[in-house]
Amino acid sequence: DYMLWIKWLMSPIILTFVILPLIILLLIYVSSSISIFTKLTGKRLIRRLTEYVEHGDFWLGGREIVATLWDAHAWLWHGYELWGLENLPTEGGCILLYYHGAIPVDYYYLVNRVLLLKETMIHSVVDKFLFKTPGLRVILEAFCCTPGTVDMCAEQLAE
Repeated sequence: DYMLWIKWLMSPIILTFVILPLIILLLIYVSSSISIFTKLTGKRLIRRLTEYVEHGDFWLGGREIVATLWDAHAWLWHGYELWGLENLPTEGGCILLYYHGAIPVDYYYLVNRVLLLKETMIHSVVDKFLFKTPGLRVILEAFCCTPGTVDMCAEQLAE
């Protein structure tokens, strides 16, 4: 009974001094990110989104927006730079072997930067567990990820 009274007493304080400031901080960072990436890539983004809408391909438009958000985050938060992009072929295919640590966020940055600058989608082989994670299947499909069976890899290499 006493703990219920303490929770009731503390809930407005937690709401006012913890949750609300975190929401405001989140909105400030989202607004700042949107403003900066619009300033830096606005014309290119609008041009490409217009092309996708004219062709009726909203899936690619959504992928472009997500890639731009991740690219802005990479640049703002981590100062991410990509060197040697000119070494990737513009026609045909190639294989990028990549090892990531516990958090593969730098690989996400690579995929998005290549998509934005080279207009080429990197097809990724990921663990099949990720497809079972709620909410990730749509993102994985949008960014051409496959569960990595031998047959699927051979099929993608043939393309």
